[in-house]
Amino acid sequence: MNLTWKEIDEERYHDMLGVVPPVVWNDVGFLLGEAENHRQCTECGKFMPVFKPFIERNGKFYEGTVAITVLEFQTIRNSAVLMPDRLP
Repeated sequence: MNLTWKEIDEERYHDMLGVVPPVVWNDVGFLLGEAENHRQCTECGKFMPVFKPFIERNGKFYEGTVAITVLEFQTIRNSAVLMPDRLP
């Protein structure tokens, strides 16, 4: 998975949050509630649905460049992927 983040405005973040109920929503962000596709999960190896990720860090809003699984989203929650130096 080659996940990177692009900065978006707060309006897009909230628009995407309101499109459909998120499949996951926590203190980091959410996964859009409609699967984009299915692929092998990098965490468990199973074929799973993938969802567009959105996060909020330090008052800024970001959209992931690739869709990820629920398990991948839970795994990156405390990882270096979300560190400020990894964000644009």
